[in-house]
Amino acid sequence: MPVRQRAMFSRRADIGWENHTFKSHSIFGSRWHRKCLPRLEIDKEFIAVGVGADMYIHWIKNVGMFDKTQPSRELQWTVYNLGRHGAQDVTEIIPLGVKNEFIVGQANGSIRHLLFSLDDATYSVKRVFQHPRAIIRSLSTTKDYLVALASTSSNAHLISFYSLAQKEDGSISDGEVSPIHMESSPRTESWIPTRPTQDVVHPDFTTDYPTRPWQALFVSPTQLALGSTSPDALSIQDFHPESAHPLTRSRQLFSHPARIANLVDQANEPSKTAIYAMLQYSPHMLLSGWYHGPANLHDLRSSSEYPALQMDDPLDDGAAYSLATDGCHRILVGGANHGLIKIFDVRMPREGWSIYLGRERCPIYDLKAEHSRIFAATEGTVWECDLSWKHKPRRFDSDWSWRAPGRNSHGRWTWGGRSPEEERSGGAQVRLHYGAQKLYREDGSEIGKATTRGVALS
Repeated sequence: MPVRQRAMFSRRADIGWENHTFKSHSIFGSRWHRKCLPRLEIDKEFIAVGVGADMYIHWIKNVGMFDKTQPSRELQWTVYNLGRHGAQDVTEIIPLGVKNEFIVGQANGSIRHLLFSLDDATYSVKRVFQHPRAIIRSLSTTKDYLVALASTSSNAHLISFYSLAQKEDGSISDGEVSPIHMESSPRTESWIPTRPTQDVVHPDFTTDYPTRPWQALFVSPTQLALGSTSPDALSIQDFHPESAHPLTRSRQLFSHPARIANLVDQANEPSKTAIYAMLQYSPHMLLSGWYHGPANLHDLRSSSEYPALQMDDPLDDGAAYSLATDGCHRILVGGANHGLIKIFDVRMPREGWSIYLGRERCPIYDLKAEHSRIFAATEGTVWECDLSWKHKPRRFDSDWSWRAPGRNSHGRWTWGGRSPEEERSGGAQVRLHYGAQKLYREDGSEIGKATTRGVALS
């Protein structure tokens, strides 16, 4: 893309973030036939979505500056079936830095290194990581190790570590962790690969964990962040595979927004909570999403056990199911209800805004973002919000709204200038929130209420 065009799209995206304007639509032609908990990975070369036991992958072609292409809203998907729906649903996707190679975790305890064909819907298995039959809740990698979290029953939880350096040539890159929230019947028998000729990797060591683990994230080659159910919801573990005790707890981190605001003492810490999402914001900053609502930013260089920054929507205290950043100073949090995406600016954490996607009533199970686009996975589809979309000029009307010329919205929360067909296929609502400020005006109207065609009134 020419530099001038790249700068134009970047400027449009900046305006979209500032004005809370974007164009939203589903990247799938229709919703999935079955409700599921999807997994999502975005790269410059692919868009990968785990839907039940299927992997939907859109391979992004390299297009030259002078190549002629036909723009199409419909993406071309290749569907790879990895097993039986329900029992073998995809629970984790870890890209390995090579375009068509992934480590995939499934609900039956299967962890496999897969090589997907770019020409047809086939794949080959390069390696199998031996693991008991238990739902894989989370995977995370470093250059040399893979960690897997699983629960074999309601009271038995395992953390397994596999060496990657023994069989690899150094092409594996660090992975990103995403949450998964689903239950399966306990199965404790060992899992055996179907083909004896496959390369089987046995765990270097496995350790029990006292509470249900939800998330694992390598913040460095020697430090592992573990998110689980309270009382030890978020802990930092020292990882030294050559020592007699490879995994030892270094410190515990808490979420206490009231204590940060100097309102109450430590005794009012929420008694029951959990970590559903974690993300490494920077080499020394850990972003965590909590069951009781807030998204916290912890500085791992600080000796404090409390977050350096806490972001919360005053109108929604639902669980934080997923986390993402735009690559700069914005943090996105996937909510537990109504397809809600909360957007915060770390420079002004108390002044954020929220997006309600279409008519969704489910959580945002996975969330990815870049400077100009947001991708959000719900139980029925994946939404794309394009902030670099060129909006039509808007004018100010006497009913305190901004709308495109000649558009009569009749009070509906829709895009100005869109056709009825577009409104049925996409659309979103926007709401602003202002931290601890008042939620309603003296006349009873709501502060911070806005639409995708309007701005907030304060």
